[in-house]
Amino acid sequence: MDNLGHYLAPDVNTFWDWNATGEAVHWWNGQTLVLYEELDLLLREMQPNGLPRFEELLLVLAATRRTWSEADGQASFFLGKVNAFDPQGWKEFPIFQWLKPLCDCLNEVQKCARTAGYGAEVSRALVRYIFAGDGDAVDPGEAAGLRDAFVSGEVSIWARNRDQSIPGGDRNPPLALLQTVRNLVQLLKGFDPSTDVRMLLKTGLPAVVESAEIDELPFAERVKRLLTELEEEQSELSGLARVAKQLSAVINLPRRLNDPLDQPVGGYSDVSNRGSIDRLLVSELAQDPEVLAVRVALNEALYLRRESPPEEPTNERHILIDTGVRMWGVPRIYAYGVALAFAAENFNGRESFVYTHDRDALVPVSIDSREGLEKLMSRLSPNPDPGAALPGFFAGAERIEGGADCVLITTERVWRDRRLRIALGNRRPEELFVALVDRDGWLRLLQVTGAGERELKRLRLDIGGLLTGEKNKRARDKFVDGDEALPKFLRMEEAPLRFGPPISPNSATFHHQAGLLGHTADGLLFLWKRLDLGALLLTTEFPKGRPFWVQMDNDQREAVFLFNRGGEVLLYRIGLDTNVASSVKIVVVQTPQFVHRLGEVLVFFGGRNVFAYRMHDGRCVGRTTLTGICTKISDHFVRIGESWYAMRLSSLATGKVAGGKTIPMNAENTEFMEFDAVPAKDALYVWSNPHWAEPLVVRSDKKLTPLEENGRVIACVEGEVVGVSSDKDRLFVKLTSESPIVGYALNVRNDTQESVYGQWNVFNQEPDATRIQSTVPQLRKKFAGVILSPPASLHLITHKRRLLSIGIEGTTVKRMLWREGALTQHMMDQGWSQRTSANFEECDFEFRGRFDLRMCEFSDGSRIFLDRRGLLHLKSSDPEIPEVSIVLKEGEASGWCSNGDRFGSAYFIAQHKCMAASVYAQIERFVAQITGHREDELLESVVQEPEVNRD
Repeated sequence: MDNLGHYLAPDVNTFWDWNATGEAVHWWNGQTLVLYEELDLLLREMQPNGLPRFEELLLVLAATRRTWSEADGQASFFLGKVNAFDPQGWKEFPIFQWLKPLCDCLNEVQKCARTAGYGAEVSRALVRYIFAGDGDAVDPGEAAGLRDAFVSGEVSIWARNRDQSIPGGDRNPPLALLQTVRNLVQLLKGFDPSTDVRMLLKTGLPAVVESAEIDELPFAERVKRLLTELEEEQSELSGLARVAKQLSAVINLPRRLNDPLDQPVGGYSDVSNRGSIDRLLVSELAQDPEVLAVRVALNEALYLRRESPPEEPTNERHILIDTGVRMWGVPRIYAYGVALAFAAENFNGRESFVYTHDRDALVPVSIDSREGLEKLMSRLSPNPDPGAALPGFFAGAERIEGGADCVLITTERVWRDRRLRIALGNRRPEELFVALVDRDGWLRLLQVTGAGERELKRLRLDIGGLLTGEKNKRARDKFVDGDEALPKFLRMEEAPLRFGPPISPNSATFHHQAGLLGHTADGLLFLWKRLDLGALLLTTEFPKGRPFWVQMDNDQREAVFLFNRGGEVLLYRIGLDTNVASSVKIVVVQTPQFVHRLGEVLVFFGGRNVFAYRMHDGRCVGRTTLTGICTKISDHFVRIGESWYAMRLSSLATGKVAGGKTIPMNAENTEFMEFDAVPAKDALYVWSNPHWAEPLVVRSDKKLTPLEENGRVIACVEGEVVGVSSDKDRLFVKLTSESPIVGYALNVRNDTQESVYGQWNVFNQEPDATRIQSTVPQLRKKFAGVILSPPASLHLITHKRRLLSIGIEGTTVKRMLWREGALTQHMMDQGWSQRTSANFEECDFEFRGRFDLRMCEFSDGSRIFLDRRGLLHLKSSDPEIPEVSIVLKEGEASGWCSNGDRFGSAYFIAQHKCMAASVYAQIERFVAQITGHREDELLESVVQEPEVNRD
C-alpha cells in the first residue's frame, strides 16, 4: 500500500483531501468532491488501460458535475485555492498562464455533460473517454492492486488512519498542481463538446462511424447506396426505395451466353518457365531427381500456360419511363421503382441511362442522386403514350458500340394501344424488354423480338404497403357514425369479411381485369376481384332501380352507373378500391339510346342528337347534330347510317349550350367531337383489339378482317354479331336455331369457337364470371329464434322447428362448425323449453343500407342480431366480451371477432389466419354471461318462507 498510498495522497499545495472517515474526497474548504463508492466503480472500469494522475482524474470528474459552473460552484473552489498560492508574488508563475486555457477546456467538458443530462453514468463515461490511452501514471498491473484495495476497503482504512498533517506549507511553489494543469490543457485541447455521451454508454464510440467517401463507385453501387440511405429516412422517397429494393432481389434481364464449346478456352497458349507443378511438362520428369529439383528452384523447368478466357461484353442499359397521362398515380411511382431496380441490378460496371419523354423529345434524368430522383418525381407528360419519343430512344441505343439493353416501362393499356404498336414497328431493335406495371402491384417483364413476345417474369408486390411503410401491419378498424347499440360490424367503414351473395345476371357487370360487379335490390354493391375469394362490399347505399348503362374502368379503378329518373339521369360513380361514392343529376332532353365515355365527359346519343356532359357536375358542355341516325356504338367507333366513324373529343364549350343550338358535324373549329370516317362501308361491326395493329371489322359479307387489310381474312362469321368480351378477344355471335346453343364466342387471337348455352348474360359470356358464380355458397337467412343452453351452447331455431347449432372440433387444427338437427320431443322433455331463449323481432335502429335486420334481446341487455345478408352478430352487455359476427353457412363456420381475430374458410377471411378456437372461447363467454344472469334471476324470484311470529 506504500506505493499506492503515494498515488492517493494529496500534495502540499493542492485543492483536495480525504475526509476524516475515508468515505469521500472533499475540496480544500470541506465540500464533497466525490464519494468513495463512485471512485471505486470508476477505477474498476479504468484499470485495464492503466490510470492517470489521481489529481487530474479528480479535476475532470468535478467538471462533469451540475454545480461546476455556478457562481459558488466547484470551479470557484478550484480557482480560489489556486489564487491563494501567491504569498511570494508568484503571479508570473507558469500555473497562472495555463489557468485560463484549463478553465475553458473544463467548461467544454461541463457543457457536454449538461447536454447528456448529467448523472454518475455520464460522469464516468466522460472520464473514461477523456483519459482513454493516457493511463501512464499507474500501469494496469499496479492499477489492479489499487482496484483490489478499493474493493476490500483497504483504501478507506488507509485514508482514515493516515497522518492528516501535510508537511511544508504555502511557501513552496505548487509544482505538482502545475503539472496537473499543464497536462490537462494538453489533453483537453482536442476535446469535442458535441460528443454523444449516450452513444458512448451504448457502444463505447463518441459518434456514429460514417462510411468513407469512395470515389468512382460503379453506377449500380451508387444507386444501391442511395436506396439504402432513402429507406432509412422518413420521407416521401422512402416508399420508392422500398419498392426498388424489393424488386432488385427478383428482377433481372437475361444475358446472351455463348456455348463454352464454341470458345477456344481451356487449352494451352504457350510454354513458360514459371507455373504450378500440375502444369509441368512431362518431358521434365525424365530428368534426374536432383537435376529436376535444381531446374525447378532456378526457374529453368518448363510449364504449360493456359489460355486466358475472353472477356464478356458489357452493355449499357437504356431505360425509357412512360410518364404519360395513363401512368399518373401509383403506376408512375411503381415505374420509377422498376427503373431503380434495373439500374441497381446492372452489375457489369456500365452506366444505366434513364429517360422520360416530352412529346417527341427524350428528357434524360439522373437516378443515382437524391436531386435527380426529386426531379424525376415531378416529371409529368400530357402525352397518352411515349410512341413519338421511341425513334430517338432506339437511335441513341444503336449508336453504342456493342449495343445496349433497351427497356421500356409502361402500363398494359398503353402497351396494347394500336398507336404505340405502329410507332414501335418503325425502328424497333432486335431485342426490346418491356416492363408492364399496374396500380394493383402486378409487374410483367416481356422480351420482344422479331419472333413475338415472351413473358420472362410475372410478380405482384404489396405496392400500397411498401409506399406507406405499413406492410404486414394490421390496419386499425375505422368506424362511422351510428347507433352504438348496433353491432360494430354494421358500423365499420370497411367490412372485415368477404361476402357470398347470389347475384342476378341482370344486375352483374364483368371486366377481365377489375372483376365481377353485382348489386342487389336492397342497396348492396359487391365486387369479386379473385375467383377463389368472396366479394368485397363496396356500399350498402346503392341507388334504387336498374341502371341502363354501366362501365367498369380499370385504369381509373372506378365503376359508373346511369339511372333513368324521368327527365333526369342519375350518374352514380364509386371507387373500386376506395369505396368512395358520388352522384350527380343530369337534366336531359331525352333518354339516351347509346352512351360513350371520353375521359371525364359522357356523350349521350339519341337519334341524330349528341350531347356531352361533364361527369363531376352534370353540366352540358357541347351539342352536335349528326348527318344520320346513330344505330350502334362499339368501343370508340359509332355507326351513323351505313357508315362507321371513329370519334374523339375535340373541344368543349365554356358556357352553357342553348337548347336549340345545333352544331353541325365536321364544321371546322365548332364541334366538340370529331368523327373520322372509317373505310368500312356497310360493315356490321368494328372494334379495336390490343393484339392487332389495326381495328377489326366484320364486313357485310360476314368476313372478319383487319381494317386496312381487306385481303386477309381472319374468320367467317355465321349469325348476328352481338358484341365483344371485356378483353376484346372474343366476338359473340348469335345463332337463329332453336337448339340449347344460342350462339358462340369467336376468339380472334387463335381462331377458336366456344358455344354459348341458355341466355345471353354475363355469366354465359365470360368464363371467369361463371367460375365466380359457381363458388358462391348457399347462406341461411330465415330463423325464428335462439336457444342458449348452459354451459355455453348456441342454437338457432328455424321456422320448421329445426336447430342449427354451432360447435368446434379438431385436435391440432380447430374448426368451428354449424350442425343441423331436429328439435325433438326428447329434447323438450330434457328441459330445452326451460333454456334461455328468445325470438327474433323487428329492429328499429337506424343503420346504413336497406337490408333487413332483426334482433332478439335478453334480460341482461345482451343482443343477437340476424342480418339478412347471411350473418349473425353477437353483442354482449359486458363490454369486456368482444363482439362476434358469424356467417350462416352450413358446414364450416366463418366470421370475425371485434378483437381482430378471424376464423373459417379463406373464401370469407382471405389471407387472415384462422383463429377458430380463440373466437369460440368468446362465444362461450357470451352465452355464459346470459345464462348465468338468467340463473341469478331465477334464484332471486324464489319465494322465501315467511317468518312465523311466535309472540
